[in-house]
Amino acid sequence: FQRAADWINGVLGPKDLIDETRKYVVVDKLKDVKAALARLGKVISCDIETGKDPTIVGSTGKNPITAKVLCVGMSDGERTMVISPWRKNVHAKLLSKAFEKRVAVFHNGPNFDHISLRRDGVQIVKWEDTLLAHHAFASHFPQRLDHVVSVFLPACTPWKIKHGMRGGAEEKGLLPDDMEPEALAGYNASDAILTSRVWNSVQEDLGPEMAVYEHDKQLAAICNEMYIVGMRRDEAHAKALSLKMKRSAAGIMGEMRQLLNRPNFSPSRLEDVRKALRQLKVGTLFVTPTGQVSTASATMEAIAGSD
Repeated sequence: FQRAADWINGVLGPKDLIDETRKYVVVDKLKDVKAALARLGKVISCDIETGKDPTIVGSTGKNPITAKVLCVGMSDGERTMVISPWRKNVHAKLLSKAFEKRVAVFHNGPNFDHISLRRDGVQIVKWEDTLLAHHAFASHFPQRLDHVVSVFLPACTPWKIKHGMRGGAEEKGLLPDDMEPEALAGYNASDAILTSRVWNSVQEDLGPEMAVYEHDKQLAAICNEMYIVGMRRDEAHAKALSLKMKRSAAGIMGEMRQLLNRPNFSPSRLEDVRKALRQLKVGTLFVTPTGQVSTASATMEAIAGSD
């Protein structure tokens, strides 16, 4: 509402619209990557795009442990670069060196970008995260980058829609695997520059909740390791519990059939349940929109709590 008022009153105008993809370079060769990294400031955003890894069965691009990094975008808010295509054997050491004396800002980094980059050999020393920062003071709002950008950057194009990443057949539109390299680099550059600018814009709101944010970063680091290492599972005990539950379920089924004197009764058949309710003279508690006796869980819970 404030933004609409500012536009009407001339505080905001066309000249203030953010062209989020301006002045970005796509680099691949060693010397070009070095030169582009050298021009970036001390605080840089970092964002990756991932796709299927053909060497890993079941890889979809959505699991950071098995996804293949396609490109890496970085920005200091003014200068933006995209390493594309990403080649871990060539680029990982350069990126690690760039991160040694810089702060790297991510959006949902610990849960995704950190995992994929570290798997490829990139060392991340000092990091911040716009998702965790926003969550520290606005946990009741969506945490997606497009939402945070829409709130904290006064005038920005809907870049995810523009690049086809929202509104398509998939939840987020086109998948990175389906985008042309040039389009993917443009989208990656947009994410990078907007993450950088959002980080600067949330500082005033983040200040009072800095202790919460720092604590959340520690928790995120722990969860990051848990995600990679996994959690122990006692297969033998799980199998024993499963067998015990199946036996218990079979015993309860037998009790039901004996109580109703109906050897073929099945609680998974709703009409059987309705007949059972009538047979047991249970009054109609709820009725479905079609006029049938309700067998929903609310009905079962009400019956279980009665005398």
